[in-house]
Amino acid sequence: MENNKKQVLACTLLSILIIALIGSIVLLALVPPVSKDALTHHLAVPKLYLKHKGIYEIPFMPFSYFPMNLDYVYIVPLYFGNDILPKFIHFAFALLTAGLIFGYLKQRINKGYALLGVLFFLSIPIIVKLSITVYVDLGLIFFSTTSLLLIFKWREEKFQPKYLIYSALFCGLGMGTKYNGLITFFLLTLFVPFVCSTYGNTTDSKPLRPVGYAALFFGVALIIFSPWMIRNSI
Repeated sequence: MENNKKQVLACTLLSILIIALIGSIVLLALVPPVSKDALTHHLAVPKLYLKHKGIYEIPFMPFSYFPMNLDYVYIVPLYFGNDILPKFIHFAFALLTAGLIFGYLKQRINKGYALLGVLFFLSIPIIVKLSITVYVDLGLIFFSTTSLLLIFKWREEKFQPKYLIYSALFCGLGMGTKYNGLITFFLLTLFVPFVCSTYGNTTDSKPLRPVGYAALFFGVALIIFSPWMIRNSI
């Protein structure tokens, strides 16, 4: 009974701290964007697309050739003349990632450690800074984390292909958010056969199964990312 009371008290305290932290970030985000990358890239390119009523080549902006999954989402509030809402869209991906951390830790440890994990993640200085700016890094973090956790789920569910396909899909979305997602792509492509060969039942009759799973992950992720390669080729 005493331990239960301590756990409830700890969870309550951690919840209050998380709410206070989120409230502080919201207050900091309620001002117009001033960061250089936001004004010259993540908001500027979508605004030019709006002005020209579609995608067009902007040769004097090398970063206009970067993948823009999240930047395209910013087009919606920009259409209505709002350049502050994109900050909250970006911050939402931090909250989604925190939700993934909470769910993963709660299932494997307990609610207290799950809340502690959320507080730790959201209070990391770089996460706080990104949460109040119009960048795309938090989207990349969310997609990469989701992809990794789905590989864990794939292993736990006895290597059902659908979880690997879902993982590859999110990995592809990460690559389509920022080129840094290519690092996640290559690492997870190598991680897939490692997980399969380490935890799977790879008998002599199916020695190439890990390679096949890696090829499936590689192909699906690349298909999801391919529109940006096609755009740049055109």
